[in-house]
Amino acid sequence: MSGGGDQAKKEAGKIDDKNDEDPRPSRPTRPRTARPGRRTDPESSLVQGAVGGEGSYTRHLTEEERAVGNQARHLLTMFISDRAERDPDLSQDKKGAVQETVQLCNKSSESNAMSDSDAALREVSLTLRVIGDQLNEDNDLNSLIDRVLVQPTKDIFMKVCKQIFADQNFNWGRVAAVFYFAYRLITKAVCTTMDEGIDWIKDIMSWAMDFLYQYVLWWIVQRGGWGMIREYFGTPTAYVVSLSAATILTVLYVWWKQQ
Repeated sequence: MSGGGDQAKKEAGKIDDKNDEDPRPSRPTRPRTARPGRRTDPESSLVQGAVGGEGSYTRHLTEEERAVGNQARHLLTMFISDRAERDPDLSQDKKGAVQETVQLCNKSSESNAMSDSDAALREVSLTLRVIGDQLNEDNDLNSLIDRVLVQPTKDIFMKVCKQIFADQNFNWGRVAAVFYFAYRLITKAVCTTMDEGIDWIKDIMSWAMDFLYQYVLWWIVQRGGWGMIREYFGTPTAYVVSLSAATILTVLYVWWKQQ
């Protein structure tokens, strides 16, 4: 998909540099919920941050969103662990460091008891792997990701992810693209410096989950849950992946030109 770079440049002019606002469209079936202060009751239905740490938001979640969020954390962990295991650019030590760190992040969260849904999640993870493999083959996309700072700020991460959905067009390819972008930043950090890279793994995992909680989980719930990712195979694969890759390329191209 070498044409992704040209498509990105053509679309670059269409992106408003000021378009960093919340890309999430209105939810016609769900009224807006107030965002209260810091959680004090451990049994409360509030979720603060992504890994119980320093998230930038606190808001009410429905039970469905909470369940889908717990599954998302498991899926992100499986996605990153799987890609690290198969990444030829990572040494065995670095593979192990990435896998151990993401597993610890997952176990430290409230999503550590999945039981019956594990088999279903493994099926979902296989689809995410397929999409990730296809994104990994896009040389233009990966070349531009390589230009992102080795240690990006949360602001940069969130800006790129929000722009992926800025046109309010949600699809499974774009959801997987968030996973892939997080993984690529993790490997950049680990390959640059192992010690500091471990902390960056935790940060990037947290940022990715923050983004999913704030902007994406409602759509996954509306689609019927993670199991509906099988819809992906009902859409021309090349089209979905090309759309996702071209979107990220456009965002990264504009960001890079502004630096």
